[in-house]
Amino acid sequence: MATWFVTGASRGIGAEIARAALAGGNNVVVGVRNPERVPADLKNSDKVFAVALDVTDN
Repeated sequence: MATWFVTGASRGIGAEIARAALAGGNNVVVGVRNPERVPADLKNSDKVFAVALDVTDN
């Protein structure tokens, strides 16, 4: 088992990569701007840890 760090996992290819890593039995850290927007299937997994990650300059 490995731990993956996936950015942009609230939608699109980032979410699909996170799902593929989970399907492979791995742990996944998902970096997203807003952790509340993580899809339910990822959010509800005990192998996923969501972190707020926003690299924009506000």
